[in-house]
Amino acid sequence: MTAADIFARRVTVFVGEFGSGKSELAVNCAVDLAAAGQAAVLADMDVVKPFYRSRDAAVELERRGVTLVLPPARFRQADLPVLPQGMPFLLTADRRRLVVDVGGGESAVAMAQFAARIVAADDFDVVLVVNSRRPFTATVADAVRMAGQISAVSRLPLTGVVANGHLIGHTSLEVVEEGRRLAGEVADRLGVPLVATAVWRTLAGSVADQERIWPIDRYILYYG
Repeated sequence: MTAADIFARRVTVFVGEFGSGKSELAVNCAVDLAAAGQAAVLADMDVVKPFYRSRDAAVELERRGVTLVLPPARFRQADLPVLPQGMPFLLTADRRRLVVDVGGGESAVAMAQFAARIVAADDFDVVLVVNSRRPFTATVADAVRMAGQISAVSRLPLTGVVANGHLIGHTSLEVVEEGRRLAGEVADRLGVPLVATAVWRTLAGSVADQERIWPIDRYILYYG
């Protein structure tokens, strides 16, 4: 299963707090769409803390045929709420598949100005990425609280949850299954589907229950 199988709507927005892995999933989603022959654009709207962002995979994205939309060059490594140019056009008039990488905090606030356009188009998914091994989403209650905060400030309704339990290079099958269970409970509490469980490709084939497993690759440099 690839992102082309999971996400059918034109706009796919990934939200989540720092360390959830949403930037990696956004990159994988765009790459999957391009590999399926679809024209794909990735908009990096993660304006909080420039540690792990989808823009870090720019060279690989270009090689794989994905258009990366970024803030102006002079602001790309700034910890400032500077948004990519052309977002209104990408959200409403452009017919290419659009993947949006959004964080929590200021990033989610920044999305509020586009929320009405996105909702009016009625061709979108807003997906919460849940990593059970991060402090903001280590429990169901914490993850649900965080989801509510992101939805409130972004003014975007969540349409699904992706389980992304991982410890980067130290991820085990036990971590994956733990993350899947917690994300499933979060999805139930939020009243939305668990749309996929993201798993490093090296582990994906070993997961016992293969239902909605999304094998992903590492495009962003991590230390761990």
